Amino acid sequence: MSWRKAYRDSKRRFLWLTVICLVLIVLHTVAGVLKFDFKVDSTTLGLLTLAALPVLWQIVARVKAGGIEVSFRELAVHQQIFKFLDGVATQRAWTFYPPRPGESELGEGLAILITNLKREHGRELIDQLELWLEADNNNLKWFAAEIIGYFKIEELKDRLPVLFQGLDPNVSWEPWQLNCLWAYSRFQNYEELNRRLQATQSESNGLWILDAYSQMVRAKDGGEIYVAKHMEKFLEREGVPPKLRVAAIKVLSEYRETEMLSPNKSFGMTAR
Repeated sequence: MSWRKAYRDSKRRFLWLTVICLVLIVLHTVAGVLKFDFKVDSTTLGLLTLAALPVLWQIVARVKAGGIEVSFRELAVHQQIFKFLDGVATQRAWTFYPPRPGESELGEGLAILITNLKREHGRELIDQLELWLEADNNNLKWFAAEIIGYFKIEELKDRLPVLFQGLDPNVSWEPWQLNCLWAYSRFQNYEELNRRLQATQSESNGLWILDAYSQMVRAKDGGEIYVAKHMEKFLEREGVPPKLRVAAIKVLSEYRETEMLSPNKSFGMTAR
């Protein structure tokens, strides 16, 4: 077998592998819409996406960025990844945690990718997150807050309060603003989240925050240790609306059930 034939065969196999990756990603994406049972676990989905990127970058030679055409092939790999994440993030509210209604799970594969970006290209990641925080697209602001909070990126901690501090606590906030509140609270054992929960008269804000506490419990990765204290304090407040009282009791019950089932009552270091 000549080296040319071997080379063509290897390229053909790689192309078929990429096509299979893309088909699986598409099937996973449309399964919920078309109501058929097909699901790829989050870790595999992230790895499939990464496997397909090299061919996508060759096929899509040019993308629009701020009205200026940029050649993908002229960008460094980490810059290409930022472009990819920028396009994905605009579509919906992504999360690294068990998703709530209105959220979509990113999965471990993408978490590993961003961990590597943080380690190898930390300064560029911070610059990109700042751009997303200032973007007009609310999903990009959400995504920036999600990354800052999940990975506890200290350099951007003080950029978050300016996005929610001036808001009326008794008027419904946008989800991305609440996510900025959550991300900032991550740096202070969720005290800011608790303070807003105790003070708000907005039912929608209160339910969102209580859902975030429930998410901590379901994630079982550390944040649930603050749940009991915060929920008990909230339930002692006079005039708690019935829906919020029911939601808080549910969160407290979930926490106690998790504690009973935990063999060592010890979890990891990070949480929502």
